[in-house]
Amino acid sequence: MSKQLKLVIMSDLHLVPEGEVSNTLDTAARLRAAVDSVNRDHADADLCILAGDLADLGEAAAYTRLRDIIAPLSVDTHLMLGNHDDRPTFLAEMGADHADMSGHMQKVIDIKGHRVILLDSSEPGLVEGVICPARLDWLAARLDE
Repeated sequence: MSKQLKLVIMSDLHLVPEGEVSNTLDTAARLRAAVDSVNRDHADADLCILAGDLADLGEAAAYTRLRDIIAPLSVDTHLMLGNHDDRPTFLAEMGADHADMSGHMQKVIDIKGHRVILLDSSEPGLVEGVICPARLDWLAARLDE
């Protein structure tokens, strides 16, 4: 019997390098407030998923800033990419271990009798992303397990 699963999902962080703003917003201040809120009010969550558009323009300095801001998160955190992100820059700054053997950022998290599948549909130059045959095969294999 599975137990209840509590997830925190944040998306569209659009972090920028220090001293910059995104569309007049201090996205770093907003993320710091969200991290504080998670740690204060949702520390019992099982997972925190940052679901893409982590950086506004995919800049290395934005990913370094992301790493520093989310370091205090007390919840197991998983990162996904969006159309504003740059996979090679992200992996260079955050660590190649975030990608699977195909170079995509996808994974399975089995927890409390649940299976959470994070599927990478991010594709350079495509706002809408793509799920190519290789990713569909990966998904089918994970669902068959």
